[in-house]
Amino acid sequence: MSELVTPSYVDRRLFSLHEEEDVVEITPDRRQVSYLETNLQQQLAEAEQRALSEQRLRQEAEQRAAAEAEARRQAEERAAALVAELERLRRGTGGSVG
Repeated sequence: MSELVTPSYVDRRLFSLHEEEDVVEITPDRRQVSYLETNLQQQLAEAEQRALSEQRLRQEAEQRAAAEAEARRQAEERAAALVAELERLRRGTGGSVG
């Protein structure tokens, strides 16, 4: 007859008897943390884009203001030059310009 062979000791707790025990369960807390992480990353990315957009708009407004100030300065210079020319003409013609 054949001999009975007994295997060495095996800890049965290491082996699952049920299929579903192989599936990792995500706890509600972990699911919520994951949801919050995802949304926070999205919100931060959107906030960064808004900040960059606002910064660009501020720079454009500053450039427009500088250009307007320069145009105003040049117009004032031209007006002063015209007034000076008008005064020179008045003095040269006895004040009867106009």
